[in-house]
Amino acid sequence: MIGKLLRKLRGIPEDDTKNYPNRFLKFYYRNHKRLIKERHSLYKNKRKKGICVRCSQPVISDIIFCSYHRQKQQGYNHKARSHKS
Repeated sequence: MIGKLLRKLRGIPEDDTKNYPNRFLKFYYRNHKRLIKERHSLYKNKRKKGICVRCSQPVISDIIFCSYHRQKQQGYNHKARSHKS
């Protein structure tokens, strides 16, 4: 009750008044800054340790992917680049 009163006095909007389509989006929008920091740090740590950023297999030298994910990425790139005119 005191918190609501302080928010009104300070002009801070209440988070509970926003309508989200589902609870997962509500969680994401309330925590997205923290989640993005966690993803970035995990990515950097995996690169430093020499682990594939998409799984936990060892990487090919000078590449961030294991052999399986490198092959998949090449397929994705080929498909994306073949549609360009």
